[in-house]
Amino acid sequence: MSVPVFKRNNHNLKYYSLAREIRIDIIKIIKKIDKSDDFIVMKYKEVFFEYSRRIIYNIRIAHNIYVKTKTDYEMRRGYQNKAIAICHVVLEEIEFLFEIFPKAIKLFEQIIKKLNEEIILLKAWRNANDKIGNNF
Repeated sequence: MSVPVFKRNNHNLKYYSLAREIRIDIIKIIKKIDKSDDFIVMKYKEVFFEYSRRIIYNIRIAHNIYVKTKTDYEMRRGYQNKAIAICHVVLEEIEFLFEIFPKAIKLFEQIIKKLNEEIILLKAWRNANDKIGNNF
């Protein structure tokens, strides 16, 4: 039996908590490199901030969809897929940043580990929802 939206608690969810940690870490890195006037660094600060926001946004929406129909299941899975895809995009953007600024690797080591863990957790959550989807 599913839990109604108003009774759900995001704080118990490892994938949600980890996404928040990633966002906080990204904000800390942005503060560290905030003094740079380099155009590329300035653009990447905006990009990473927006991507970290979008990961959490998609997780929240997916989590709050009460699955009663196949359409609900497909919507939830779509938001889960978007969160996973954004994690992959962030990893690719970090790789590109390393090509330009090789010394930046130390700043992003923890985020890379957390993003890889986040992808694993989100895929596990998505696979767990397949059991619900197979009922339709």
